[in-house]
Amino acid sequence: MSTAVCPYCRGPISPETEGVVVCAGCGTSHHNDCYAENGGCTVFGCSAAPAEEPKLSVSGSDLARANAGGMSVSAAPASVIRHSSILGWDAMQGSPAAPEPAV
Repeated sequence: MSTAVCPYCRGPISPETEGVVVCAGCGTSHHNDCYAENGGCTVFGCSAAPAEEPKLSVSGSDLARANAGGMSVSAAPASVIRHSSILGWDAMQGSPAAPEPAV
C-alpha cells in the first residue's frame, strides 16, 4: 500500500494524517493548509483550481534599459518589481533586498 502525496508540498498524506481535504473538482487529496494557501486545488486544469494570475509583461525597451544597467529596482515598472523575486532580478542587480543564499 502506497502513501498518497500532496501535490502542493509533495509531503506524504497517510490515513493517519489530520487536516486533509479532498478536492470536489477532481478528487485529489491535499493537506488542508496547502489547499488553503494555494487558494484551491493544485491540479492543472481542475475546476476547483484558483483563477489564473496575470502574466508578467516586460517590454523590449524595459529589458534593454535593465541590461544596460541604467535602471534601478525603484525605477522599474511595477510589474517587474512585483515579480523581481521570481525573476531573480534583485539578486542580479546586487540589491540589498535580495535574499541571502541558503547555507
